[in-house]
Amino acid sequence: MPIIYERNFIIEYNNCKITDAQKNILAEKLQANDVIAHSWVTNNFKDITYGEYEQTETTTSYQIVDEDNNVIYESEYNFHTADVFDQIGKFIGGLSRQEQTTETTSKKWKQIDGSRLCFDEGLIEAYYTNGYNHNYYYEDEGVIMKVSFNGSHYSNIQLEFKITWEADRVQRPQIIEDKLVKLPLNDMGVMQNLFEISLNNMGYYTEDAIVHCYFETKTETKSECSPDIVKMVRDARNKEEEE
Repeated sequence: MPIIYERNFIIEYNNCKITDAQKNILAEKLQANDVIAHSWVTNNFKDITYGEYEQTETTTSYQIVDEDNNVIYESEYNFHTADVFDQIGKFIGGLSRQEQTTETTSKKWKQIDGSRLCFDEGLIEAYYTNGYNHNYYYEDEGVIMKVSFNGSHYSNIQLEFKITWEADRVQRPQIIEDKLVKLPLNDMGVMQNLFEISLNNMGYYTEDAIVHCYFETKTETKSECSPDIVKMVRDARNKEEEE
């Protein structure tokens, strides 16, 4: 019976909260570093352009005015204005109805599409699927990696890696580490570095991040990552930063 081995590696950025509006800004900062945030159901995410844009809205109102063009009554509904006109027109002379169109231009932010992260394919060894799951695949090794981020106005921002490998039998710890730790290590270093650069560009401090790392199998047994595994990922990020 196949056994699924899973490793979760979560980097929690201490004292880094984020609102929905700030996520829109983060999406722009990420895209400036060739990282696209998108939902798991969006296939044309590479066409998304994040950032601030101008939006013009047109509103129409229906008015009753006197002979000096003073507005006596105004409504967004034409039939309301017509009803009022019929009533007061019996008692007040010189009134007329008119349509008023107003254009208002304001600046808005493109809303973030989702929390999945797609990095520039020229920087990453794994293959990114533009399909149902939007995961990274190490096809020759059978390893899958999902990369996303999380956070809100009351919880810290987290960069999350979920790496899975399906084997046909129980595997030795060294083989599991080769698949789930060493294989994606370089890619994880690149990804963490670009994500943190984007956070830094928003004024966030990322050097005191907290790392949560654990392994699971289909039997739901769990073991903590050893300190050297945590250090390996941190070193990979530092190496990428230095380059």
